[in-house]
Amino acid sequence: MHDRDEEYDEFSDVWSKNKGNAPAQIKAATLNRTTVSSGHESYEKQLRAKRRKNRKRKKIIASVLILAILILILITVLICKSCTEENDVVAELSGVWLYDQHTEYEFDGRGNGCMCLDGSNHYEFTYKTENGIMHIDFSLDYVTDCKYTYSVEGDTLTLVGGEGTAEVGKVYELTKE
Repeated sequence: MHDRDEEYDEFSDVWSKNKGNAPAQIKAATLNRTTVSSGHESYEKQLRAKRRKNRKRKKIIASVLILAILILILITVLICKSCTEENDVVAELSGVWLYDQHTEYEFDGRGNGCMCLDGSNHYEFTYKTENGIMHIDFSLDYVTDCKYTYSVEGDTLTLVGGEGTAEVGKVYELTKE
């Protein structure tokens, strides 16, 4: 006979002897129970192993997220720093610069400007500076866009003609008004 069958027989005997006496049945049933089975112990080990794996996985995910956030912060700081440096250069060009009695350049310090000739001809442009080079993009299509190498010392803006200028390599000195 199997263990279950023996257990059932014992339970029936107790039931019939006590004629349904519940406390006796409970006592007999508890006497016949075995302790924690080996299957239950291995299940607990599996649960503990799963919990350890989950904790380890959570730590790895948290570390990766923290690293990603730090990288994003670093990139943002570097971008903002480069924008600030470029804005400082653009701001130093802000104002009206005279080339001769007929030509002046106006820079607003935010990337917009105007080349004024003889007080009546105005050619609006946008500009940006990058590594000592000024890129001027005129809003009118028939005016040639150009590049200058530039430097600012006090009230003097020195432009050296580059691509798109009348004379490549020619030096233009402008004085701040």
